[in-house]
Amino acid sequence: MRPWAAAAVVIVLIGCGSEAPAPKGHGQDAHATGEEHGQDAHATGAEHGQDAHATRGQVKGYIRTVDLEGRPLANMAPIATLQPNAFDAPIATGPLTGDDGRSHLLFPADQRVCLRAWDPELRYFANNFLEVLPHTGNVTDETDIVMVRAASLAATLILRDGAPAAGRNAGLMLFHPTRGAWWPGEADADATGRVEFAPIPPGRFVVKLKLDSGEAVDLPEVSLPPAAAVDLGPILLQ
Repeated sequence: MRPWAAAAVVIVLIGCGSEAPAPKGHGQDAHATGEEHGQDAHATGAEHGQDAHATRGQVKGYIRTVDLEGRPLANMAPIATLQPNAFDAPIATGPLTGDDGRSHLLFPADQRVCLRAWDPELRYFANNFLEVLPHTGNVTDETDIVMVRAASLAATLILRDGAPAAGRNAGLMLFHPTRGAWWPGEADADATGRVEFAPIPPGRFVVKLKLDSGEAVDLPEVSLPPAAAVDLGPILLQ
């Protein structure tokens, strides 16, 4: 059954936001998002074999993980979550992708899920996901999940009195432009107040930085290109 009438490929474009740390409960860590690369990228249920049929309230979906150039990526974990953000633990996980980038997973038939992929080594983050509505049936078309290289973000945090936030613990939250809170992180500042968060998903985000003592700042438009090391320089906290 082709799922497109009841499901949609949702693209989280680079420059508009992307993904998050492993949702807890994945086993190795978890996370991701899938865009079509043309009809040749799809496979039918027959090509995958008759085991694609739903059993005991579950359906089966197929993914192929690729980089931005369309090259297959191995050792990526297919996952299904209820939301495509960093806070949602996977409700299903499939075997790691092979050298051809292909894998599959079984997930509940009666829930809306997001099919994505997660790199256990955090080298890549997914840039899209497939939304599957309840009772859609088997997702017999193969979905390409585009994985993009992780970025990093640094800043030198300055307290209200002008002193550096030396040795302080800082929290990070990336907010997706349309989907809200997306990726959390934390790190300790060095003696100069400089703090670095890595790896983090590439994209364009609202960034919130907050110390354990409550001082914080919101940065409305921060661009994190794939594989880039972005340094915001001195940031005055309020």
